[in-house]
Amino acid sequence: MSQNNINNFLDPLHAVEKVEAPAFLFSRIEQKIDFIRENTVSKKVAVVWVTSVSMIVLFNLFILTQSSWIPTEKNNLLQSLQIQNSNSLYP
Repeated sequence: MSQNNINNFLDPLHAVEKVEAPAFLFSRIEQKIDFIRENTVSKKVAVVWVTSVSMIVLFNLFILTQSSWIPTEKNNLLQSLQIQNSNSLYP
């Protein structure tokens, strides 16, 4: 489009009158902007959280993949604590 065609297209917009916005409208907009700013997380905090969660997940995967950490039938919790697994009250 040429400049002349653009001006012809935009000419009806000159008939639009300017209006004054109410004062409470600006205060509401400011409140929404402040609310958004308060409830966003900074990049540093996000990086720290992602790093810590990934370290925890990697540590858990490391523990689960180690065969020495998995208890066997001979080495269970009751035997390691020397607790009898029978229901008798007296030895």
